[in-house]
Amino acid sequence: MTDATVKRVLGVFAHPDDSGFFCGASLARWAALGAHVVIVVATSGGKGSADPTMTSDKLTVIREAEERKAVAELGAAEVVFLRQTDGELEPNLALRREITRQIRRVKPDLVVSLDPTVYWWGTAGSTTPIIARLARRRWPRCSRPRVTA
Repeated sequence: MTDATVKRVLGVFAHPDDSGFFCGASLARWAALGAHVVIVVATSGGKGSADPTMTSDKLTVIREAEERKAVAELGAAEVVFLRQTDGELEPNLALRREITRQIRRVKPDLVVSLDPTVYWWGTAGSTTPIIARLARRRWPRCSRPRVTA
């Protein structure tokens, strides 16, 4: 597979801005070459502020708007927010089902996420490896009819 042969790309990430920070240039390249790029974000980033006056609801609106603008700049066709609670993401059946649903809907040639072996900021429960592992495990199997998700 080369960049020119990739027609459908699905990016699966834990937080708003993960796609842009970690593989934005690749996503932009695939989009510029004509690929249909869809970004799935598990959380809406509602707890990522040090501002004591910020509420989770207000921050969710801000972070989702920022992500929509950012992925549009990259050339992505769509961003989907799964709206899992920020800071409480678990690799449970509901999340596996939702990621599988998105893979089946988009029918990607390529699924991108982050390195599942890296724990950001030293947190053992980091959501990044959770999302990356789920995306990697669900992609090849979810196209088979006998797999339940």
